Amino acid sequence: MFGQAPDYDPPVILPQQLNSDTSYDTVYNLYAGPPVPTLPAAASSGRYLLPNNIGVYYFFDSPNMFRVPLAEFWNAAVQRQITPKMSVEAAYIGNVGRHIYVNANQNQAVPGPGDFNSRRRFYKSFGLTQGLYSICNCDTSNYHSLQMKWEQHQAHGLDFIVAYTYSKALDDTELGGVASNNLDYVADYGPASFDRRHSLAISNVWKLPFGRGQRFGANTNRVVDLVAGGWEFNGITFLSSGAPFTPQVGNAPLLNADFNSVRPDQIGDPHVAHRSRDQWFNPAAYTAPQGLYRNGNVSRNSLVGPGTFLMNLSLAKVFTITEGKTLQFRWENYNALNHVNLNNPSNYVDQSNAGQITSIASDMRQMQFGLHFRF
Repeated sequence: MFGQAPDYDPPVILPQQLNSDTSYDTVYNLYAGPPVPTLPAAASSGRYLLPNNIGVYYFFDSPNMFRVPLAEFWNAAVQRQITPKMSVEAAYIGNVGRHIYVNANQNQAVPGPGDFNSRRRFYKSFGLTQGLYSICNCDTSNYHSLQMKWEQHQAHGLDFIVAYTYSKALDDTELGGVASNNLDYVADYGPASFDRRHSLAISNVWKLPFGRGQRFGANTNRVVDLVAGGWEFNGITFLSSGAPFTPQVGNAPLLNADFNSVRPDQIGDPHVAHRSRDQWFNPAAYTAPQGLYRNGNVSRNSLVGPGTFLMNLSLAKVFTITEGKTLQFRWENYNALNHVNLNNPSNYVDQSNAGQITSIASDMRQMQFGLHFRF
């Protein structure tokens, strides 16, 4: 076995320290360093037992539990040319995921009475209380959407695309993680965290009709044309509905299990008349699970947070210096309307800040100027 030498400085033994009674073993032990730890006793099977409090994140119950993940896609689209410069399109697009990776804690306590450890899978035989996470390619997901697009080219110098999507994405787990109960993660089936039910995107490139050869100021002089002509106005506007989130409770005394998170029971209407960053939903509509040894009756990702509205605009003009040499000026505005896009609210309904939003999802207006010399 080769490797880095241990961090150990052997003592210096002077010749005068040795005598005829000094044994070989005494000298050897002085230079040998600290003793090598002894291995734990092996089980009757010949395998070494896993010590308690050491977690394992990757193991298989049986070889047939591992399959190659796959995704299946399908779509159908209809396109229609309205005019030589205008077209519309409608499409259905869907996909499903099969044999998706899940890394669930198989040593989680089953909800029930008494001590947690007595209800752990690996406690009775091995005395293990820590999390033991198995790989299982046994989850699924699905996505369905209606996608529509309106496209216009060179209409009075204006090109634009308007795209709208109505979609729904559903899953149990994401990135291998279980949201709540590791032993029943299919009960977490609901909207995916990246689900956005509605989204609208508008992009435009507009050569402004000012200056020589344009609709306005076609016969203007060179000085006026240098200032007012040749400008291009571009924009990208995006709107979408909010991201889903799950109401949770931090204290569930009747559950008696170590879930990753606990959902509450719904006892009222969580919606408020005028949603704001101070109260996005009504936390009084929820309470800790009232039944023994069970999760709450609220489904995962059952509420939706604030939507998104972003408008990015730019104004640009190219100045010709000489043949083959140009200078482009750009004025760019990100979040040009300075709209406040909020993050999801605090989702723990038994905390004082439940339903409140304390952070934003995107930067406020940012502006920049640029010069681009081409030669």
